Amino acid sequence: MVAVGAVDVGQTSKELSWLEDTNGPFIRVSGQDYHRESVLYRFRSHS
Repeated sequence: MVAVGAVDVGQTSKELSWLEDTNGPFIRVSGQDYHRESVLYRFRSHS
């Protein structure tokens, strides 16, 4: 699991965009916007 947030709006989201990549290794579990709240991610299952 990875938790991110809240991240200052002045920080670039490029640094965290890999978490939102639909082909990436993580899937969002909880939260919507890491600029406003904590967002939880887990490893995607590759079964």
